[in-house]
Amino acid sequence: MPWAQLSGCELYEEIGRGGMGVVYRARQRALDRIVAVKVLLRAQFAGDEERERFQREAQAAARLRHPGIVGIFDVGEDDGVPWFSMDYIPGKSLEQLVREHPMDAHEAARCVKKVAEALQHAHEHGVLHRDLKPSNILLDAKKAPRITDFGIAHIATGGTSSARLTRTGQALGSPGYAAPEQALNGSAEVRTDVYGLGSLLYHLLTGRPPFQGPTLDAILVQLRENDPLSPRKLNPSVPADLETICLKCLHKQPEGRYSTATAVADELSRFLEGNPILARPLGPLGKGWRWMRRHPAMAAMLTIIALLTASIIGGSLAFAQHQARLEHRSSLLSEARALRQTRVAGNRTDALEKLREAWEIAPSVEIRTEAIACLALPEIRMPRQETVTVPNLSRSADGRFIAVFENGDIVVREAASEKERVRLPNQKSGSLMKLDDHGTRIAIAEPKSKSLKLISLADQQVLAVCEHPLHLHSLDWSGDLIATGCDNRFIYIWDDQGTLKHRLTGHESPMIQVAFRPRGQELASTAADAHVRLWHAARGVEIVRRETRHLKHRAIWWSEDGASLFGVSEEGETEVFAVEDSPCLQLLAPPQEEPHSENLGSADFSPDGRLAVVMDEESARLWDFTNGRLIHRMPKQAGQWLSGLFSADGQQLWTCGWAKELHVQKLQTNAFGDISLSEPKRMMPGAGSLLREASADGRWMMMSNNGIGQFIVKATTGDTTLRIKHPGTLAAAISTDGGWLITSSYQTPGARVWSLPAGKLMHTLCANDTVMQTTLLGRDRIILKTSGGNRLFRTQGWTEERALPAKLRLQSMTTSPDGRWLATLGDNDVRLLETRQFKEVLRLTLPAHVGWLGECHLVFDAEARHLLVHTALGSVARWDLQALRESLKKSGIPVHEGD
Repeated sequence: MPWAQLSGCELYEEIGRGGMGVVYRARQRALDRIVAVKVLLRAQFAGDEERERFQREAQAAARLRHPGIVGIFDVGEDDGVPWFSMDYIPGKSLEQLVREHPMDAHEAARCVKKVAEALQHAHEHGVLHRDLKPSNILLDAKKAPRITDFGIAHIATGGTSSARLTRTGQALGSPGYAAPEQALNGSAEVRTDVYGLGSLLYHLLTGRPPFQGPTLDAILVQLRENDPLSPRKLNPSVPADLETICLKCLHKQPEGRYSTATAVADELSRFLEGNPILARPLGPLGKGWRWMRRHPAMAAMLTIIALLTASIIGGSLAFAQHQARLEHRSSLLSEARALRQTRVAGNRTDALEKLREAWEIAPSVEIRTEAIACLALPEIRMPRQETVTVPNLSRSADGRFIAVFENGDIVVREAASEKERVRLPNQKSGSLMKLDDHGTRIAIAEPKSKSLKLISLADQQVLAVCEHPLHLHSLDWSGDLIATGCDNRFIYIWDDQGTLKHRLTGHESPMIQVAFRPRGQELASTAADAHVRLWHAARGVEIVRRETRHLKHRAIWWSEDGASLFGVSEEGETEVFAVEDSPCLQLLAPPQEEPHSENLGSADFSPDGRLAVVMDEESARLWDFTNGRLIHRMPKQAGQWLSGLFSADGQQLWTCGWAKELHVQKLQTNAFGDISLSEPKRMMPGAGSLLREASADGRWMMMSNNGIGQFIVKATTGDTTLRIKHPGTLAAAISTDGGWLITSSYQTPGARVWSLPAGKLMHTLCANDTVMQTTLLGRDRIILKTSGGNRLFRTQGWTEERALPAKLRLQSMTTSPDGRWLATLGDNDVRLLETRQFKEVLRLTLPAHVGWLGECHLVFDAEARHLLVHTALGSVARWDLQALRESLKKSGIPVHEGD
């Protein structure tokens, strides 16, 4: 039955959607034929430009009659909604056809030849398409290609076939496929469409566009400065002649391409018939000329040297060879970066291999940085077949409890003894169900139900109901997160209060199955669309995906160690996906993006690097990286700030704030390895203080209280308290042995050094500058970040060692307890410097799923093995620096020579 009618057409289901319109399968009643109807998207909000562009598409296609072009039947407007009807093509697009693997070379050549012939017809009728790409080529019932989507086409007037694009961003076409003159300068002509034919052929041969990147700017930079990678590098089976044809179409200068679409079709005919083609591949001289145009200064220098020193031709040849190796190295680095940014499984391994080859040509920090970015991502291997027993998927995460159906009831039992703990009567058999981490709550969705109920097992009360638009196929529970797979092809992420946090989209078919990875917030999902996806559920973003020919699963689950993902089909066959976690990065996050704080409060690492306490403008959180869980959350009132520190032995957590007195809580570990906090105990009366840091020997903690203009130093045991008056409290640091304290103020310039425990003023440093941050470098050095620059002092005698260069850009900096390493925030990464010469050793690029860093916190643990990054969104990322060094060494890209 049609769901809507438009003029003389009955609309059935949606078959396509783009940035401008929606396409429906429809029946034209008058002629009783199936057609495709395109309707302007959001017509009620569309402006004149959108309507004009929609009308232009209809006009451009309507003037063309060719078997290779989707024809237009009728154009109209219904209640203010513009539409037009056209041929209904039931087959796939070329983009869908080559998702799994590239097309056979000869089949690709025949396909593009037919497209070129159809395109020539359009050109002869004054129409430039300007957006040729695989998704705009449909295959009809005879597998013949048909050009569609003339949304940014140009109709020539006055006998000209050139065009000028007037709206940057809307008329660029698709950047990965568009010609340089179109994407960069906004102009187009016949040879612009010839470039599009080359882009189309390139995608069919390689499975990807000529240029790809994470952002539009990244693609445009490549389009301006680089040539496409050789198709034969991406697909060695591509014949050399076909590669030559493809790259000639993709020449950056229009005059270097074929002059017409007919010329492309004729050249492809020669290739298909086995005859010599007219184009010749670019030889060394051509490559050299292209290189010289891109590096004019160096080219001029080489020319002068060659003219003046003809006797050293051998040296020039050696230099050219060296340059070629460097260009190859640069190409390898670009390929590796492009592979990483796709988030496709398998690319991490391929990218690391390319980086190792580039490193062997000439090591560089840039290569190592890209290798670190690759190692920050997980990997999913192709599945293998195994015979396994499906476990009870309702079990609690700690494995202590299971839920089963019994005589119309759901019974929760102890897994080891099978002793009944709770019975929920009158439940429907076949319901989806999942216990929480410790078997205290259960999530239940009845068969074919749209509702998910969260029930407390202590009193059998319903805590929350999560409503969905369609019925559920799967659910899983991990910590404070619940994931559901819905029949509308979405994955829903809820918190344990029943609040929807994210709707994840990406799967193209229903029957979605979900499973949380043990001891973390990563979520695996599969569907009937042959994709396995790994998400960060709390952040609501995809981490990596793998396209396979896997079975349609009725259930998925993880191994206890989180290294394998299992999927079982309706027939009982089981596939196993090996999932390699990032060896060096772990991310935990609240299940939503936090507000962007004016002040992030504080962050601290437990000495062993297992726990992190972070404060921001919404709440205080205690995270456990070992179990991948949020242990404790302390909400706060608006405008109230909290701060927290761990004791030197890692056994206690101190907290205080503007509206909270100083309290201490003990960290308690049960027999199952779970950590909890004892009841808070008051250590010092009076609110308004913020914890700054503790001395390395564990004897002193330091606070600031701007309300009374004091820095407060308190003994961690006993009642000894020293108050240092310094109105406008700003920065402070306490020596490793607790012998002195340094403070600064935003009201008065300079930093003051005080003796401990006497509290006597000993020195004033940087008396003419405001000191904004004080950072200890071990026992005997300190960095003062001032309004006049960064300055380095010796604490013995308080003499200035030197001013640090501004190019170091030290911001949000922290140092390791032994003073050997300094971590500082870069543009979108973290730089690790050794402090003898302040030379950069590592640059840690956080992957895209971590999100915005902002003015983040950086904290080392006691052994400097781990580095904590607390972002402005409330996420906490933990770098394992030791594991990172070992992984780099294993990859053939060591941190230091000799590693």
